[in-house]
Amino acid sequence: MKYSIAERQKRAEELRSQGYNCAQCVMMVFDDVTGLDESIAARMLAGFGSGMGQAKEVCGTLAAATALRGVLYYKSPADKINVYKANTAFNDAFEERNGSTRCGELKRGGKPCLQLIKYVIEMMALEIEDGKQHN
Repeated sequence: MKYSIAERQKRAEELRSQGYNCAQCVMMVFDDVTGLDESIAARMLAGFGSGMGQAKEVCGTLAAATALRGVLYYKSPADKINVYKANTAFNDAFEERNGSTRCGELKRGGKPCLQLIKYVIEMMALEIEDGKQHN
């Protein structure tokens, strides 16, 4: 990969300060591995912030990780079960660490969005580096 975890996290901080949502920040910092232009990634994930368009449901960082896995690992319909398994394992680990996968509950519990963004970036970068491409 072209960028370190720390570089990705720093870039996410910059993006966040420019007004990008949590999901956009996660997806946009992986442009070197997805091949997606930042502007395309931003448009694709625009509605995922604040728990799916301010619904306070699934955390946008998890939605972005799910989308990222699709871009990286899905080549054909046969791959979807492995992508599902990877997402389930990731979501379970996220919930165990943070107490929930729901935006509203995370915010009520005092979890700062930037902290969650950085955590998901770290975990996805490690997953990619480890070659856990689930296909």
